[in-house]
Amino acid sequence: MSVQIPKPLTKGHLDEIHTNLKHVKPFKINYGPIVENPSHPGVVLDIRLQEKLRYLINLIESTSLFNDAIERSHPFYGHMTIAEMETTKQGSTSKADGMEQTLEIIKEVKDKKLSGEFIVEYLSYAVPDENFRFTERDRIYLGENK
Repeated sequence: MSVQIPKPLTKGHLDEIHTNLKHVKPFKINYGPIVENPSHPGVVLDIRLQEKLRYLINLIESTSLFNDAIERSHPFYGHMTIAEMETTKQGSTSKADGMEQTLEIIKEVKDKKLSGEFIVEYLSYAVPDENFRFTERDRIYLGENK
């Protein structure tokens, strides 16, 4: 679960995040396999190197942007969402319906190779529009990788 930004983001906040991440070297992330017993509706891939992701999150959330933010209600768990089930849209009316859809998709794709790796060289600050389509507003490079 993400921590909500408690105030408007400024150039100063972005500069502070850039400064905090400048000493972090790019690193490799391994993803997959699919999480076969999710606790919430949605199909996700597991990510290894959670400690690296937690470190990045802590560096970002230690900036002044997150002063007065509401604390995270659940521990951070990095994952890749490949299908998100919404229980209030698309005709679904309950969490049980969302879980049923989730388990059907998992059954359909569990034998496919859904794993790999990539190098994290930068983070994107992206903002969604009213249709939940994201536009990148800034790119925060790790290390001197610019």
